[in-house]
Amino acid sequence: MTRLSRTLTLCILGLGALATTRSHAAPKPISFINDVIPVLTRAGCNQGICHGAAVGKNGFKLSLRGYAPEIDYAAIMRLAKGRRVNLAHPEKSMLLQKPLLEMPHIGGKALEKGSKEYTILVKWLAEGAAPPDAQDPHVTELRVTPPIQSLSPKSNLQLRVEAVFSDGSKRDVTHWTRYATNDETVATVVPDGKVTVTGVGQTAIMLGYQDKVSVARIVAPFPNKIDPKAFTSLPRTNYVDSLVTAKLSALHLPQSQPASDMEYLRRVTLDLTGALPTAQEARTFS
Repeated sequence: MTRLSRTLTLCILGLGALATTRSHAAPKPISFINDVIPVLTRAGCNQGICHGAAVGKNGFKLSLRGYAPEIDYAAIMRLAKGRRVNLAHPEKSMLLQKPLLEMPHIGGKALEKGSKEYTILVKWLAEGAAPPDAQDPHVTELRVTPPIQSLSPKSNLQLRVEAVFSDGSKRDVTHWTRYATNDETVATVVPDGKVTVTGVGQTAIMLGYQDKVSVARIVAPFPNKIDPKAFTSLPRTNYVDSLVTAKLSALHLPQSQPASDMEYLRRVTLDLTGALPTAQEARTFS
């Protein structure tokens, strides 16, 4: 074998070994902050009505929505004499058996065997239940798609939520995000991020993942037929007028007629004082 052939052979073998090493890279261990806390949040364990309450529930207290992972880790691993976990037999851990209703649990069933949440918790325990790691990447931004959407009543929309981490990585966290609507008469949302329009108007869908929040806006126009020229011809004396006109156009709402002096006085007085203007104040204003 010539020197050139020998060199090429070694290079090929080296590349093959490198490819084998990369393809068999060890799976990333479960992170308490980025994996376990979202599971507890998704299951509702650390919410205000459960163990996230100011005094906890039945002797088990977690930080509200997982904002203090170190405290949560200590509560799970060390308090109650460590009875909440069984590292030798993870499936027999109280942390799993109670939400599975394999043990009495006042909070009811909060976990399904074989689910994503169950699998993550079992794997975390099987790996030795690693504590919070300050070196773990943290969430820097929460992105929702679409950020704003115009829909008709009874229509549906699936939101997608992406978390951007400090190391530049991105993760689809749609399943792990908390959702809430500001107005259920306009739109509702279920735990997996599916929005259903229930009426007309505009509302915001609030999204939360770890300590980050974002908003998706849902617009459901009123069934009014208005000539678009009616909005382009409206007077604009400042940028606020432009914003108001754009919103009226999106909602298909005609502009209200100018208020009279007495209507203006009544509205301003109610806004400022919560009471109607007195007769004397009305006479003085006029």
